Amino acid sequence: MVIMAGASTLEKEQISTISAIATQKTELEEFKAGVVRSMKQYNAGLVKTFDNIDAFLADLHSPE
Repeated sequence: MVIMAGASTLEKEQISTISAIATQKTELEEFKAGVVRSMKQYNAGLVKTFDNIDAFLADLHSPE
């Protein structure tokens, strides 16, 4: 981000806010794309599910 030396404090704050909003929008789009990928993997049977925490932990600690 480039801030002009002569910009007022208010202008600098506005530029900073706009930059933050743009960053949040990009991050939200990346998150949404990740959720879509996860749903596709689940629907394709690529995601392992467990009935309880003990089964999950046993699988987590088992060597494969």
